[in-house]
Amino acid sequence: MSFASKIFTGLIAFTAGLSQEQTNGVSKWDTFDAPRLHRFLDHGHGIPWGSKTCTNADPYTEAPETGETVRYEFTIERHPMAPDGYKKDVLLVNGQFPGPLIEANWGDNIEGNALPYDIDLGPVFLNEWYHKDYLQLIDDVVGIDQSLWNPIADNNMINGKMDYDCSLVTDGTPCISNAGLAKFNFTKGVTHRLRLINGGSASLQHVSIDGHEMTVISNDFVAVEPYNTRIVTLAVGQRTDVLVTATGDSNDAYWMRSTIANDRACSYSNQPNALAAIYYNDANPNTRPNSTMWPPKTDQGLCENDPLTQAVPLYPIPADLDPSVTQELDFSWTTNETGHQVWMVNDSGFRANYNHPILDLAASGNTSHPWNPEWNVYNMGQSRTVRVVMYNNSTMYHPMHLHGHNVQILSSGPGYWDGRTIVQSENPARRDVYQLPPNRHLVIQYVQDNPGVWPLHCHIAWHLSTGMFASMMERAEDIEKMSGEWKGEMERVCANWKVYTRNNVVDQVDSGV
Repeated sequence: MSFASKIFTGLIAFTAGLSQEQTNGVSKWDTFDAPRLHRFLDHGHGIPWGSKTCTNADPYTEAPETGETVRYEFTIERHPMAPDGYKKDVLLVNGQFPGPLIEANWGDNIEGNALPYDIDLGPVFLNEWYHKDYLQLIDDVVGIDQSLWNPIADNNMINGKMDYDCSLVTDGTPCISNAGLAKFNFTKGVTHRLRLINGGSASLQHVSIDGHEMTVISNDFVAVEPYNTRIVTLAVGQRTDVLVTATGDSNDAYWMRSTIANDRACSYSNQPNALAAIYYNDANPNTRPNSTMWPPKTDQGLCENDPLTQAVPLYPIPADLDPSVTQELDFSWTTNETGHQVWMVNDSGFRANYNHPILDLAASGNTSHPWNPEWNVYNMGQSRTVRVVMYNNSTMYHPMHLHGHNVQILSSGPGYWDGRTIVQSENPARRDVYQLPPNRHLVIQYVQDNPGVWPLHCHIAWHLSTGMFASMMERAEDIEKMSGEWKGEMERVCANWKVYTRNNVVDQVDSGV
């Protein structure tokens, strides 16, 4: 027996739909039952929850109902820290930064692995780091000063740590040099599993370990036929699990590197190089490694994902060659009449209305929104299979992410899709985030087995904040039928929100996502 696990490395995954109590700057989220979590989870990174009360790493089975309620309590607080030496307020979840790994265990659920391993080193969280506050960054992105529209990161991190050159700080903010690096322990001769996550805002990362090859075993929780690589490429929001065998000597130490791509079409950082130290059994943990990095990739562009032919799902699912419905989406960028930038889906930038959640409307039988085109709702009806053909009419890369489904990637290539080409039609690559390159197409397909209103969006925070978001409505008739399970709770939450907004102005400066 094994376990299915889900990674939450920040606050957002737990906050949507739950009530909040403010006490002296500390936010304590109500204790909640696991069975009702999935109905209100705003961003579990789009993992299919199915009809059961828990999520699976294996999307083809579902954990059984046990009748047992598991209760969780999370305390969130702001606390001054200096992850890279530069002091600023960060959010702690149960006192941790980044937030905790949550592991749900079910004895009857089996997680299959293509290859055996000995030690699971857990999540390796990769992200660029900004010294400006997030809300300041958003104000810049939605403002009219074009020089601030694409924020440049100050640093890059592995598991929330990296040194920073404090001589660059000129505003008097406290800064500590040599703040410290993340450390990992390797056991000689043993195979280790690392769960790589690009949890950043805007930048593609290239991950490597000096002197060691990595064996990729899954992408976005989809097990794949194992393949070896020296460098793993992760766009924003992507996850890859790798196995690494410790082939060095027992007193060796090596650098793990995560490097932001040197291409402004997919990356923005003044300091792109993140380091973490790997120490073997007998290595001195107080000395820094002196290892040599692998040569950079030359067989693909700096911003490109690995080829679709490289990641073959371990569990084959052939593509439906005659989908029930095909939806074309053109993504583009413009400046509006007031001088603000807008990222658009079919010439419409998304903007949420917090007082009228689309899922709540659908559950009430309202599935037509002609007076609210900015909601970007695409009703796919009761169709079984949906094919989405995306075109990128911009000079930027976009890591496109669909929530709630097991997504097949059918094609990615130059210009417009020919309507026929499908890469590995007998078993296409599957992952829920994939790069949409400039002036190219991306074709995805999914089965409508999860009624709801599902986000399809670019995972770059600044593009999302300025409108690059679509709402894919799925089996609306079934949403209304199913809503009895959670309609009352949603109505309670929405009623409380409406009371709040009658007396308070909601400062929604961006798309609201």
